[in-house]
Amino acid sequence: MNLSPLLLSLLATVLSHGQIPSAPGAELQLAADGYFVADIGDKKTYRYDIAGNSSLTHRQLFCEMGSDGMTLDTDGNLYLTGKGVTVFDKDGKKLGEIPVPQGWTANVTFGGKDMKTLFITAMDSLYTLEMSVQGVR
Repeated sequence: MNLSPLLLSLLATVLSHGQIPSAPGAELQLAADGYFVADIGDKKTYRYDIAGNSSLTHRQLFCEMGSDGMTLDTDGNLYLTGKGVTVFDKDGKKLGEIPVPQGWTANVTFGGKDMKTLFITAMDSLYTLEMSVQGVR
């Protein structure tokens, strides 16, 4: 795994301040103006601002759902895995669910030539879904 220096710094900050109760289940996602941290053990996802010195500030509860994996689209919607994929708008309002015919989804990301293909990994399968929105790079 090749982690960027910014990601390593942010992760170290979060862990050193005890901001994630069960760090082994933590998932991080960089947004345009902040960071999302999903804690599957705590069943919560938090949003942080990134200060000028790359530290995380202003922890806010984003939604009452943790996740093994997450991704963002260019509209600012956050996609969380679990039982299918649950989509939240930029304010944490649940927009809907993408059902997956398996008991658990582990990860989700956008890809493809135009970044409009949603890839979803599940218990023993990989699913793709063509989307009308692009994922962030």
